[in-house]
Amino acid sequence: MKLARLALLVGVFGVCGLLRAQVAVVDFERVVKLHPNTAEDRKVMETVYNSLKEEGDAKAAKVSKAVKEFEDAAREAQSPALSDAARKKADEDAKRKYDLAKTESDELKQLEDLHRMQLSERERKLLSRTTEAIREVVKKIATERKIKAVLPTAPVLYYDKTLDITPDVLKALGVDPNAVIPEDDPFGPFEK
Repeated sequence: MKLARLALLVGVFGVCGLLRAQVAVVDFERVVKLHPNTAEDRKVMETVYNSLKEEGDAKAAKVSKAVKEFEDAAREAQSPALSDAARKKADEDAKRKYDLAKTESDELKQLEDLHRMQLSERERKLLSRTTEAIREVVKKIATERKIKAVLPTAPVLYYDKTLDITPDVLKALGVDPNAVIPEDDPFGPFEK
């Protein structure tokens, strides 16, 4: 009986040891932020953002001008000094300017939506390229070490530090494992 228990304990510890060798964790967020592509991609996103912002600012200026023209025309239409014919003409002019201001405003909203979609799509493509490169490195390390599963550290409540392959992934990417994540990155790799 004691021999059976001993065999069972050896088997359990053997399986635990085997599992330890087959599972690893990686701090994926840290690796993405320190990946060589990320700084370059951030510059690309900033350039795209600034370009789209200039276009949006120009459109916003047109909206402001159209709104001011409408307000001036509406004020003029309310003037007590106008005759009925002049008031009717001023009302028509104010209505036309209101329609123009509304059209400009609607176009600005559409442009802002388009810019948000363009930025999101660009960010998705750049981030996808980086994450795919990281996955390839993780896969290579896992294959070399016969690791069956690599989990991100974020959802794992506890893990032994010997299971963490983050430093190895960073080295394979040509990044110093002790590098500090840049502080100018408060929102993530690309968000402005």
